[in-house]
Formats: sequence, C-alpha cells, structure tokens
Amino acid sequence: MKPKILLILLFLNLTSFAQISYLLNIDSIPKTPNLPQHLVLYYKNANEAKWLFYNKKYKEAIVKYKTAFEIAKPQAQHIGDLMQCYFESNQKDSAVKYAEFCIKNFGLDVYRMVKDSSINSFYSLEIFKKPLSEFYAKDNTIRKVIMIEHYLHNDHFFRSEFANFNLGNEVKNKDEFAFKIALQYDSIYAIPYITNLIKEFNFPNEYDIGYYSVKNIMFLLRHYNIERDVYDSALYNGKTLPEDYASLTDYKFNTDWEALIKENKFRPKNNYGPNLKEINNKMVVGELDDIENVDKRREAIGLMPLWQYAKYKKFELSDAYKNVLKKQKIKY
Repeated sequence: MKPKILLILLFLNLTSFAQISYLLNIDSIPKTPNLPQHLVLYYKNANEAKWLFYNKKYKEAIVKYKTAFEIAKPQAQHIGDLMQCYFESNQKDSAVKYAEFCIKNFGLDVYRMVKDSSINSFYSLEIFKKPLSEFYAKDNTIRKVIMIEHYLHNDHFFRSEFANFNLGNEVKNKDEFAFKIALQYDSIYAIPYITNLIKEFNFPNEYDIGYYSVKNIMFLLRHYNIERDVYDSALYNGKTLPEDYASLTDYKFNTDWEALIKENKFRPKNNYGPNLKEINNKMVVGELDDIENVDKRREAIGLMPLWQYAKYKKFELSDAYKNVLKKQKIKY
C-alpha cells in the first residue's frame, strides 16, 4: 500500500468521521449573541475597572468593580483584580478578605499578592489554609479537579511522547501527528466526562469547579465539536467569560474553513481577535474580518476594545487596525 494511502487511513482512524463531516459542513457563521442588559452593564463597568487597574488607578478601579458586583454575580478574575487593587492600595484587611473569598470559591491562587520575599509570609498566612480546604471539600470538588487535570496531563503527555517518537519518514509533520493522537485520546476519554459536566452545571464556571479547572476544560474543548449554541447559551447566562468565549469560538467556528481546506489560507469570519502572528520578534494582531466593526462585536459580548486589550496583554496592533482607530478618531 502506498505511503500516502497509509497516512490517509491513519488520519481517518485517529479522527472521528463525524467531526470531519461537521467541520466541512460549516458554511455560515451565526451572528454574535446579544447579552442581557444586566450583563452588558456588568462587563462595561468591569472593563472600565480593568483599564483603571492597568493604569494603576486602584481606588477608582475599586469603585467600578464594586458597581459591577451590584449588577451581576462577580466573575472570579474580577474579584481577583479587586483583591489586587486593595493590596496595591495598602488596604491589606480588605485584600485578605477577598483573597479568602477567591480561594474558598475558586481555588484561585493569590500569587499576585507576593511581590517580594519581604511579604512571602503574607501568602503563607494560616488563614488561607481553611478556605482552601473548604474549596476542595465543596460538592466533591477535589474529585472533579483531579479528573480534569488527569485528562489535561494525558493530552500533553501524548503530544510530547509522540513528538519525540521515531516515526520514520512516513510521517513528515510529527507535531501534527502528535496532536491527532492527543485529539483521539481526548475524544474517547476526556470529552464524555466534560460533556457530562456541561450537562450537570449547564456549563461549568469557576463557582462550580474552580478557576483552573475551567481553563483546562476550555483548552480540551478546542479538540472537539459540540454545538455552537452551547457556547452561546453559556455566554448569555453568564456561565463563561467573554474572553474564553471569544477565544474558543474564534478557534472553532469563526474561520472560513472552505478557504483553509481548499486554498490553505486562513480567513477569519466575524472574529473577535486577537489571532496573533510574529513580525520582527513581536506579537502582532493578525487578520481581522470586517475590521471596522471588530470593537462593536467585542463590546456586544462584553469585551474591552482591542486596542485596550493589546496594551493590557502587551502585544502590537496591526497597521490596518491602527488606520481604523485613526478614522474613528480614537487616541490609543
């Protein structure tokens, strides 16, 4: 049998035929879901607080975060930021209060409160041990955390092992081969467990299974196709962060797959950014669909403008996007 035929058969064995069929049948991109008004206001205040936080205006940021928390149930990362604002403002009692809340509810590490060795003792305070035990004891959380980390570990293990395995000349792209091996493992073992969690919690968030477990699930979901409306519903009900929603849906859905398959060209559709590319050793925003309206799309799902996010995350803006900002007379 010819090598090319062997590779095709290998690919079909490692990848669910149903997944391939679903992928090829994507011919249109659904419109951005509209958030309920209370979440629109919540994210508006939270984003303004985050921008103030970035600019070290901690007291103003505290006011904005508190306003947001009166509108909707606080998200883990926003409470973490509020904790940091109190710490940077030298209000350590309030910082400890919110640190305890973060650990108890999300298992969220408060490493950001450790600036140097002079305050290492603050991180290791006895008061932090009780809320951590309460987090793991809640609703058998420790079992869920261990299971999710087990699946993530195996995903990484298969990738690293097969990437270094002597596959001979039959497999030219070992990284791609290793990815397909990991994908097959995830599809068989990890995804059924995760889809059960999605049903159990109507999409799990940080309150349900902890901050890090949510991040791990979002990574594993990049390997599997579930219906787009599952993610839309999670966003609409405040069960997933706009950042996570945008990252996953851009990766899974907001791509012109026909162009990618037939022409080997990446073309985004209705995306939120940023898909990044390296130019002159700098990470720069890549191609954006309907670039004039990208910030309107971002605002509609609760994201800050792309130019603010670029400063916050320290990456460069593309010339095309800069031109849009100039036309819109936005100073950045």
